[in-house]
Amino acid sequence: MKRDEHSFEEDIKKLLESQQIEVYTQVIPEECKYWEYPYQVDIIFYYFGEYYGFELKHISTFGQGGVIAKAFLQLEKYKNLTYFTNQKIKQWGIGLNVESENTNPECSPTTQIFVQTFFNFLGYNYLRYKEYSYNRKVITINPTTKDRKEIKNFKWVNNGI
Repeated sequence: MKRDEHSFEEDIKKLLESQQIEVYTQVIPEECKYWEYPYQVDIIFYYFGEYYGFELKHISTFGQGGVIAKAFLQLEKYKNLTYFTNQKIKQWGIGLNVESENTNPECSPTTQIFVQTFFNFLGYNYLRYKEYSYNRKVITINPTTKDRKEIKNFKWVNNGI
């Protein structure tokens, strides 16, 4: 199934809602509500006692660095604004849906670690959404760090295999 940015956002929203996590999409900051073309944050959710705001991007390959750069510029605009009656969101990040993730060698685990480390160095979280067989889905925030957080619609079971 071919994905786009909108379906990526919908998949993340459905998984968060299935886990009773408060989630908002296309959120307009309070300072921008009366603008003709206001900023819109792709997704904000409340998890582990704090709000997380993410700019979501769909790319075909990691060669689309301009799309990722635009996401950084958007986050720079969003992060100092207020939401939900004067709330500042402290946890910001980028979620990437890489179309060729399973077939393209440039999407190797090493490349993914590089991208996440780059985001983290700049002070942003990295969100990864992964679907497994049997309708199992996982959102991982900062997958390769000690601060890793997972939201999933199943429990891991170790069958000794």
